[in-house]
Amino acid sequence: MSSAETDSGPADGQDLRAEAGPIAAGSGAREPRQRRGWALLILLAALATIVLPVRRPPILDLPMLLDQATSLSAVLAGTRTDQSIDWVGPNKLGVLLAWAVRGLTPEVWAPRLIAFAVASVWLLSFHLIAHRAHRPVAAAILVSPLLFGSAFYAGFFNFVAGVAALAFWVIELEPRRRTGPAWRIALSTLLGALLLYWAHVLWLFAVGFAVATCVLLHRFRWQEAAARLVSVLPVAWLGIEWSRGAKGSAWQTMILVMVEPLDRLRSLALSSSLALGGIRSPVESVVLVAVLGWILLGVVRAVRERGSTLHPFLGITALVLIGVAILAPDTVDKTMLFAWRWGGLALATAVLAVPPPELPAGRLLLFASFVAALHLSVTAASWRAWERDELAGFEDALGAIPPSARLVQLDVGDPVAEFRFQPVIHLYAYAASEHGAWIPFRFADLGNGLMRWVHNDQRRVSADFVLWQPGRLRSADLRQFTHVLVRSPGDELGRLAPWAEVLRLVRGSGRWGLFEVAAPAGAPARPTTNDDADASDPE
Repeated sequence: MSSAETDSGPADGQDLRAEAGPIAAGSGAREPRQRRGWALLILLAALATIVLPVRRPPILDLPMLLDQATSLSAVLAGTRTDQSIDWVGPNKLGVLLAWAVRGLTPEVWAPRLIAFAVASVWLLSFHLIAHRAHRPVAAAILVSPLLFGSAFYAGFFNFVAGVAALAFWVIELEPRRRTGPAWRIALSTLLGALLLYWAHVLWLFAVGFAVATCVLLHRFRWQEAAARLVSVLPVAWLGIEWSRGAKGSAWQTMILVMVEPLDRLRSLALSSSLALGGIRSPVESVVLVAVLGWILLGVVRAVRERGSTLHPFLGITALVLIGVAILAPDTVDKTMLFAWRWGGLALATAVLAVPPPELPAGRLLLFASFVAALHLSVTAASWRAWERDELAGFEDALGAIPPSARLVQLDVGDPVAEFRFQPVIHLYAYAASEHGAWIPFRFADLGNGLMRWVHNDQRRVSADFVLWQPGRLRSADLRQFTHVLVRSPGDELGRLAPWAEVLRLVRGSGRWGLFEVAAPAGAPARPTTNDDADASDPE
């Protein structure tokens, strides 16, 4: 132990007892570790029963993320030279995790195991936070359903993995660690800032602000503040360099979409979509009411105990995230769900920031377990319906795509009823990662992730109108491609009549069909392209 720690040891111990002691009383701090361990194992097993049976999880950007992981492997192996790795920019944790899982597992298991790995990071992180914050295992169980929110279903896995950085800072801002040597504080701060930055630049802004507020307002020490400030400067430099490279890219559009903040709270259904926003089911409202009830009773207890049982850093973070979720724009540039992605995280953080309601521990555990089991069972049913109904015939059509195909996807089917997002939009990207097909849009086009095109002027076919507005598609547009992957309603393909003159069925069953494009005589070997890669940002 360093001299600094030795000299201040008794005071630090008193500080710890003063902060943790009231929380420990009746809050679960003395719960057997076996109970926490068993609860985590049961939740992981429940998660496995939802995710692992479904070969293609209903997650919007997962196919694109897998394509990035495949490109990363190819670049590292030297077999791909048209893309490069951007080590300077943010938004990396999810892609790196996907790359690791993809390299260790068979191709057929990669999508579901990537989804399971990211979901496991959420569960492990919040269980660790609950343990370090002296919250009962019931609180960790209650926040588990909040994983299945808009950020997870959108496939914002870089962002979702950022909860690991939040767990890091919960530990880093414990009283004993805040009074350590300046060099250790500086190194830990640098690592924590990099974790936030690598998860997502929004994490760096939001949680970085909460960290700074906690350091300045809660037990301020100028030595600590100076050490943390100096160690953040290299990360700030990385961010500045990245932002310079983003100027003029396909990611930066100067688009700002605003709404009236109170509109997000005007009804229980809309508030539930802000808190979760995954499946279309009343069970999301049940979870929201349960979580808000827990937080309200916890706040009442904290007020009566004069704030002694509040967790300072988690409390500050919860207020920041709630403010962002309610007040921030919907979209900034091509960053979708700019505000909505924070809803579930804000509630989960608030649950662990306040003390638990003053009820017997057994009742709290039973209540939290019931809420989690209810939501997870409905989620499991929705995932089964997705694979049974929406993916009928997809594997047959995907398997018929040749490696030389220039492929685009055409969705003329009805919206997927079970989910708020439409997870079918990027399914064609599996053809790129699994068959080597050419697709008109990749996340490398946006220039804000791990993989980038070597040449910034590399031209791509615009896919926006094909993916999002197929009604604008003309037969001449399809001649830019060799194959079209079509999702149609049920077993009939009648909605393809406007393009029948150029499409020839190669293989089709269920709701999916692969069509070959009949190019006219004298058609160019390569299609006309343009720079307008106007598709949604992955994160």
